Amino acid sequence: PSCCKCSHRRRAHPKKKSAKMGGDDLAEDKTPHRPLAPEKYAAPEARDAKDAQAQSKGAAASARSRWKHVQEIVLPPQKVRKEASLFSSIEETDVARLNHLRRGDGLGWRMLWAFEGTVFPDLIKDPLFIFCLAFYTATRASVLLSDTVQTDDDANFQGVTILGAAVTFFLVFYTGHTFTRYQAQYFAAMEASKALVTFTLQAKAFLKRPRVLRLVRRMNAANMVAYVSLSTVYDFNVLKHWNEKYKVLTKNELAEVQEVVQDNDGSPDGLAVILNWIVGDLEEAVQTKETAELRCHILSTTLMQFKDGFERLFHYRDQQLPFFYVHLTVIFSWVYLPLLSTVLAISPVNPFLIVGILWETQNFAALVVSCIFVLGLRITSQHMSDPFGDDTYDFPVLQYR
Repeated sequence: PSCCKCSHRRRAHPKKKSAKMGGDDLAEDKTPHRPLAPEKYAAPEARDAKDAQAQSKGAAASARSRWKHVQEIVLPPQKVRKEASLFSSIEETDVARLNHLRRGDGLGWRMLWAFEGTVFPDLIKDPLFIFCLAFYTATRASVLLSDTVQTDDDANFQGVTILGAAVTFFLVFYTGHTFTRYQAQYFAAMEASKALVTFTLQAKAFLKRPRVLRLVRRMNAANMVAYVSLSTVYDFNVLKHWNEKYKVLTKNELAEVQEVVQDNDGSPDGLAVILNWIVGDLEEAVQTKETAELRCHILSTTLMQFKDGFERLFHYRDQQLPFFYVHLTVIFSWVYLPLLSTVLAISPVNPFLIVGILWETQNFAALVVSCIFVLGLRITSQHMSDPFGDDTYDFPVLQYR
């Protein structure tokens, strides 16, 4: 193109090959990273008559094909927009999870006003909590409005007290068990993340840059594919949009992984496929004398640590808490809380106004606190048993890269 103020023409500089995110590996991916201007690939009939007559039928068909491809990029289908929006919401949820983790170091009086990220959103929607409050309110109102009001305070709470002690012991033990599982899965995820960083540093020290870039992007891809397989919320669409953002897999590699991950059956086959590629890269580096066999052994050891961390996560996912254990917890909740509601609702009525108001407030508060304790521990245990869901209590796996 000519300069705007002189007749000199600019030199056509050849485009430099980018070494960013894989170099030669990504050369086969012809998909443009940015939407192109529609006028660049305009149909022949939209141009002037002279240019349209000069073009052959093959060139016209090629231009129409390229314009159709650009239209698909500039104007994606509604489904693609929805998937992109879902991926953005998942990223926002991961940021919210990190913020909730930092809130745990705050002052106690500030936590009293917290609602999001606590058990209360699930508690107020729990059927047992709603039933207990409604049953207590209706029964207590009928007792207060009846003509024969009991005024003695010799009500027997011994049976409910014994049952409450048994439920408390069982729930605390159950919650401790699920928290131990939660912590063990976190440390396994951190072990895999640590191995990912260590492998990157070792590869940079032992191998040449093109192979390092290929190994690092495949390790990051294996990390994400493993979490997609572990989660019931993440699917291949999340992996596809994540890959569009970070460019860790080529088009052909993504197609091979898609055949394994598309069904989202929870198997580690997608992780195994990418790890086989990495092992093949290491063997090729030894055969071509790019690195010593001892250094390749060091990289293989770090790769096995990465694999072992995810193997433990898959074992935890496959071996959930026994059903009879969880079922017994639900039974205890549905027996104890309605029984406590009944005992508090038919408790004696104090004839004095001020003392009577305090008495009613105490009974209602005792019921609410008991529901928060029993149902809160049960809800917390249920969320901690699966830390790869869509809750704000779950692990921010998109940050483990």
